[in-house]
Amino acid sequence: MPNSEKYFPADRPNSELLEVALGALLNEADDSRKQMPAANRAAEDECAAYLVKHLGDGKIRVLGVETLQQFPNLDLTKQHFEGYGSNAVLKDGSETRITAIVDVTGSGDLVARNLGNWCATIVFFRPGPDPKILFSMIHNSDGNTYGADETGTFFLTPAGPKGAPLQRLKGPDKRPLSKHHDEKQPPDGLDQIAICFDGQRSSQFTSLPYAFSAWLTNNPARNRIRIYNLAGNSMMARLANGENVHAIFSHAGELPHDLAPGAYIALKAGAHLLDFDVNKITADDLAIGLLKPSRERLRYVLAGTEELAQELAHALRESKNAFFKCVSGCDSGTVMARDSHPPTCAKCGQQMKEYDRRQVVRRR
Repeated sequence: MPNSEKYFPADRPNSELLEVALGALLNEADDSRKQMPAANRAAEDECAAYLVKHLGDGKIRVLGVETLQQFPNLDLTKQHFEGYGSNAVLKDGSETRITAIVDVTGSGDLVARNLGNWCATIVFFRPGPDPKILFSMIHNSDGNTYGADETGTFFLTPAGPKGAPLQRLKGPDKRPLSKHHDEKQPPDGLDQIAICFDGQRSSQFTSLPYAFSAWLTNNPARNRIRIYNLAGNSMMARLANGENVHAIFSHAGELPHDLAPGAYIALKAGAHLLDFDVNKITADDLAIGLLKPSRERLRYVLAGTEELAQELAHALRESKNAFFKCVSGCDSGTVMARDSHPPTCAKCGQQMKEYDRRQVVRRR
């Protein structure tokens, strides 16, 4: 096939896999606008059929999120699948084929409500003793496709012609928390810092750690910070391309197969990915996690700057419980309560007041 009929140049590593993966992603992503969440399985099966048809069952194994939900203890170092759909059987023996993990109707509730901010994702990785992510792609609801491999990042628009030079992602918008006197003033409104988290479920929205609220309250940049309760791969892609998203976190944790597509692209674009102990999470760590794609949830912070990533990680790792101090002058000290409702002081009977243990003075 002439190069003018392909998106990826032939000399790019894994160009054949990239081309086929993009074909599957665009095909299923377009269809998924019409899909309801109940049809996720059918969309997954169609995507798997496309990839197997073009690459062969002996070369590729496709795993969709619907399948992974049914096998939460899957361990690709010890197990592999044979067959698809109702004929899929889990067998003993490690997976040796290149494995594609797909989610073609990610955020199905958003798709059903036509709210946008949904995406379709696909990540190819090579399992084994030294697992490696080959590439990752995200197709957002606006039609843009974001991707990355070992060569670097790439960006495709709906009108992008085949054979044209690939655009790179712009990289994260490195918005500082603190301004310097010599910092160039951006236009009004564009100096805001957008922080996103997955808060669509009530259990996640209501369980934000108290210390995170304290961090927001006492932060000198609090008037420039905006919080959005939509996160996930769609927002990670936007962060990687500098599209006014500056940090994403999950305090409830995400499974490896949910985290890897966007996190890998963002890392390749220059973002910082940390766990709540402020340890760096690398692309190799993401690949190791995919060997057990549905086992353990990982709490993380992804940010455009190391400063913002570290500050959020420190704030979010604090106890979910709130601390209170009596303000009547008695010596009861500081107590911890299991929620944010002020308790009554055991010594004087007065209502106690929330207390930030870091003793950061709130600026007026």
